[in-house]
Amino acid sequence: MRARDKSPAAGVTLMIGANLRVSSDGEGWRALGLGGLGRRSGKRIGELFPSSDLRASVLDVLASGQPVEGILVPIEDGGKTRYLCANLSPVPAGAQKPKKVLLRAHELDGWVLADAETGGIISVNERGARALGSNVETILGKSLWSSEVLTNPKRRDSIFADLNRRGSMYLGRFVQRNSTGESLELEGALVLAPEQFRKATA
Repeated sequence: MRARDKSPAAGVTLMIGANLRVSSDGEGWRALGLGGLGRRSGKRIGELFPSSDLRASVLDVLASGQPVEGILVPIEDGGKTRYLCANLSPVPAGAQKPKKVLLRAHELDGWVLADAETGGIISVNERGARALGSNVETILGKSLWSSEVLTNPKRRDSIFADLNRRGSMYLGRFVQRNSTGESLELEGALVLAPEQFRKATA
């Protein structure tokens, strides 16, 4: 699982034209350490982010004039995969036939690696543990199914059906209580972990 708490964090923006090319890129890429994507203006969105549903979602916004939220965008960075959560808005807002699409995105930077059958947590980084109200030392062996967004078995089965079909599943925003009972607002996604990630975190 990838997660992000709602504390302020750097975000990135892109303006995408009707030809699916980036017409201008905003600030934030270097702040996230993603300056290595190089010059973005003029490139096709499918060329910049080939492993996501972003191109299809941009087409949806251009056709409908309706915003789309919660698109998971994987980015390869130095042999590791990082995940952005992107929201798309029509430009101008409210237009039936928008001429451009504004992308706003932020990184989901906490991760939890869990067994897909039992939910047992195998590995985690500090942000992922903190998002679930725990810490790296005490969370190992506990079940990811105790996360409030995954406690309902029927909903969990539905989520995993989509996950197995698509490879990733945006969970949206949800509330998680920490060990002291405090409620945290989180945003997260489930991703089928590639073999190299499992080995690297074993």
